[in-house]
Amino acid sequence: MRFSEIISEKFIIKSSKVIDRRSNEMNWNGEPREQMIVLTKDGGAILYSWGQVSASETMAWASFITEIRQEMDTSLQKDVTEISLRRDGNILISENADDFSFGGIRSQYNKDVSNICRAILDRGLATPETKVYIGNWARDASEAELLGTIKQLCNLKELPNQIVLYHGTSSYRLEWIMEHGLTSVNKELRIWTGNRKDPIKNRDGNDNAIFLTPSKNRADYYANQAVKQDNRKYSPKKLQDLKAALANQIAVKAYFEKQLGSLTNETEKANLQKHIANVEKNINELTAHVNTNFEGNIEPVILKVVVKKSQYKYFAPDDDFKKVQPKGTTFQSQDWIRSLKEHGQVAFLGTIPPSEITVVSQK
Repeated sequence: MRFSEIISEKFIIKSSKVIDRRSNEMNWNGEPREQMIVLTKDGGAILYSWGQVSASETMAWASFITEIRQEMDTSLQKDVTEISLRRDGNILISENADDFSFGGIRSQYNKDVSNICRAILDRGLATPETKVYIGNWARDASEAELLGTIKQLCNLKELPNQIVLYHGTSSYRLEWIMEHGLTSVNKELRIWTGNRKDPIKNRDGNDNAIFLTPSKNRADYYANQAVKQDNRKYSPKKLQDLKAALANQIAVKAYFEKQLGSLTNETEKANLQKHIANVEKNINELTAHVNTNFEGNIEPVILKVVVKKSQYKYFAPDDDFKKVQPKGTTFQSQDWIRSLKEHGQVAFLGTIPPSEITVVSQK
């Protein structure tokens, strides 16, 4: 490794396999500065403390970061803050897999996690028993998700015999899910119905799918979004209106069924039976909306499911993964593997029964 200039007295860098430029100085709010790891092109690493201490260092700091980026192995990491050393001595890898844009998220199933762990081990930056977390170095350490040890992540099978996945929802929907299972619902009941830039009607979406992620943090994000949506949909006044509509449809069905018993004309019977079927459909949809037993505030809920290898045939690529692929891409059945590994999300075409669902987080 060669650096042609001395950026400042604080950042003198010499040619070495592993360069340690960490500082004991505190950051602007009096806390220890974050310790970052940059894996370099020559098989080495640069360890440094994140952030300038004073405004007078601004230019030196910017130049320092520019120099580090030039030495960074971009096949292993895309940003100089992507890998950090936690204060407990363990490793934290950024949960974002695509330069901090919303979408791809890392998990134990990502190939680049295994590659990073192997590089960290080979360069003597950690032991096989060092723990690896996924998260965001700028957030509280307690929010990071433990993936396993360096050794475990280096030795992961290409496809394990079962995959642990999570689903974020709201407490308002929980009773229905635990009675009927995780299953697809019509667009009106979905949390994600598209937006102005990406209307769902223009997407090649899996309308008959449920969506899962191996990241508990990502599931928590979706759970909080579900709370926001459901608070808008099911305010006390709206819920009262929905309950009234459900009661009305139940009464209509009872009336039609009573009328059906008195009819003798087969054509009239057939027509009324069609009306009854339509009313039953309305009742089912309203029942999914109306949780008559729900009381209190709507809170985020994270559900855990363990999908066995025999069920992998029900997997499909996630909608968000499909959206970022080149226009005109034709998707194959096995593309769910890329969706899981590259994007951290996957679709499941079917129903996951209540017996296979565990509530892992509920306020």
